Amino acid sequence: DQLYLLSTKDAPNGRIMRVDLARSQSLAEAATVKPAGDLVLSELLSGNGRVYAVGQRDGLSAIVEVRADGSSAPISLPMQGRVTGAFSQGGDRPVTFAMQDFFNAPRFFRLRGEQVEPLGLDSASFKATTPLVERRETARIEDG
Repeated sequence: DQLYLLSTKDAPNGRIMRVDLARSQSLAEAATVKPAGDLVLSELLSGNGRVYAVGQRDGLSAIVEVRADGSSAPISLPMQGRVTGAFSQGGDRPVTFAMQDFFNAPRFFRLRGEQVEPLGLDSASFKATTPLVERRETARIEDG
């Protein structure tokens, strides 16, 4: 009987809060389960008996499992890109989502626990992008 909320009040990147409905807690009594960080949170999903948060860091999507004790565990995604169309029916049912990178059309996946598996429903990609390689580099500016 727990309600998980995504709030941006005093947390521009979002934080996850929990209300205990069995104790009739009010929103003012909500506990922060995952404080704001560098992951810009965009949605919460419930599936596989777990709670997941979807967000972006440095322009790339991430999914993390949010645990009741306040810890979180990143889910290893099959590619670097953008998560779209995340969907869950809750309970013990898996979460489904699509991912798209810079060179390929959307690919569709199922999340079961911590495992991501392809659904085999990939869209066709433009073949001319096949030889392209994505390389990620970071650089620091002089003042930090």
